[in-house]
Amino acid sequence: MANDSPIAPSSVEVLERRGVEQALEVAVRAPSIHNTQPWRWELGPGGLALLADRDRQLGVGDPDGHSLLVSCGAALALTELALRAQGWLIQTARLPDPANPDVLALLRPVGRREPGDEVHARVQAARRRRSDRLPFSTQQVSDETLEALRAAGSGPHVNVHFPIQAGQGIDLAVAVSWADRVERDDRAYADEMHRWIGDPNVRHTSDGVPIDAVPHVSPGHLSQANLPEASPEPSRRPSLLLVASAAGVALVGGVLPTTPLAGALGFTPAAPVSSSSSA
Repeated sequence: MANDSPIAPSSVEVLERRGVEQALEVAVRAPSIHNTQPWRWELGPGGLALLADRDRQLGVGDPDGHSLLVSCGAALALTELALRAQGWLIQTARLPDPANPDVLALLRPVGRREPGDEVHARVQAARRRRSDRLPFSTQQVSDETLEALRAAGSGPHVNVHFPIQAGQGIDLAVAVSWADRVERDDRAYADEMHRWIGDPNVRHTSDGVPIDAVPHVSPGHLSQANLPEASPEPSRRPSLLLVASAAGVALVGGVLPTTPLAGALGFTPAAPVSSSSSA
């Protein structure tokens, strides 16, 4: 697999709008809380800025905006990746403007570099990404696959843990079931989720979760004394089985930046560049 190789820098490094739009077609494939896509971009002379879209923040489900930030972080990673695939060397400043914490990142081109095969492969993988809400198979996941997933998902400030010890899978299932019951019994939460599932003002766009993507859950929820086994789906052929049993549940943890970088790096807001993705 070829490594990135440098290209002679151009005299003026400027991100063109068309190239940015193509990069954002990849960026919006990022997962977001309930597919709210709580982000927006602004292209200006100082670079491409990623901003939090507070109009899309879930006031009940995500009151402190933590999931909004995680969602935007995923979009930022894919933006950087897509621009690298176009041959750009990108410098990213996180939280560049202390006066405006909703400016989450500023991406500036600082040179050119021929992308390697791995970069293009990751872009294609991002384009194929989907959120799978269907029942899990009971197929066991091999230790080799778990280690490959752990290695692929780990990085700076990120760690991947699989609850493979005795009882951990049951504990996790009970905790998730309890949280689901609490949320289901919260009328305000249910109303907010409904707006992002069944509201025709949302459904005609690519925002939110399509109603046919939400699996039916019977009223008899899981309990620690009675944990039903998920039914296999013979008709499904997943390209990658991330969660198949208690041995295949991955918990991904990370560290969010809390200290803003000094200075606004000369960013001047301009016309927004927006795009949207499918669930």
